[in-house]
Amino acid sequence: MEFSLSQRALVVLAVIICTMTQYAKTDSSQETQPQARASSPEIKVCYNVQSIERNPTTDGNIFTVTFTSDVEDLSLAYCINYTCKIPSPRRVLPGRSCMFSFKVPHDAPIAYVIFSTKGEYHRYMEIKLDNNGTESMSETLDSTELQDVLINPPEEAVYNPGEDVTVKVDSQYPIDQTRTSPLNRTRIAGWRSVLCDIEKKKLLEDRWPRDLIKLVPEPPEDEYENLNGSMTFIIKTSTRPMSGFLSFIQLLYSHLIMRLTLAQVYVVRPAHQNGPYPDGFIYVYSKPNASCK
Repeated sequence: MEFSLSQRALVVLAVIICTMTQYAKTDSSQETQPQARASSPEIKVCYNVQSIERNPTTDGNIFTVTFTSDVEDLSLAYCINYTCKIPSPRRVLPGRSCMFSFKVPHDAPIAYVIFSTKGEYHRYMEIKLDNNGTESMSETLDSTELQDVLINPPEEAVYNPGEDVTVKVDSQYPIDQTRTSPLNRTRIAGWRSVLCDIEKKKLLEDRWPRDLIKLVPEPPEDEYENLNGSMTFIIKTSTRPMSGFLSFIQLLYSHLIMRLTLAQVYVVRPAHQNGPYPDGFIYVYSKPNASCK
């Protein structure tokens, strides 16, 4: 059975949370000043998929993925029927074009390619491939297809007691109308939160807490979970101290690329806390009321 987008997004967040909890314990020597970030957003794309090809053989389709990366901590995998493997090259050299291939049996209903990064900038991309068919197919992408949501302040929001957090988000990006895009621009953008009430030591059950996160301009009730153009998130940490993640998710649809999911994970934390969650935090996906003491 295939997981839904929201389920996969939470699983990814759970992995990142575990990573960042460990970071919080080991990186206590670094002092961070609240809101000490650039005054304007900038695009920071740390990897790009350049092309994907499908070439049939008698016992399966061979997929070839070509990509570039600006970071060394890029993790990549391909998954066939939820069994994931790490392809070669295992080490990605920044600035160089890299390529890997893998074979998918004709009877496999599901094939994915996954990219993710660690460190300060969390970006996760999942590409569902079309394994139905026996003809050769290819799609070429460029950075305009994969441009990130712009977030200000970038990377994280740090606040002092008594302060609200203000995060500006812009999900619009230029579209070159003179060029035929390999992705047909069928695009859905949304957001969700995985925030912890620091005083109660509990995760918030609601991923879209309307009483704690105000959106400006205020969207219609049925569009609260969507990203639409330029928006401001006001998180009411002045009255209820919280920390954790906001996740901004984009879905793109095409042909060989049946669905491309691009998720950016954004940290919200108080200045005295070195990571997104308190020390010793454990998040179990199947337990939405997990303790964060």
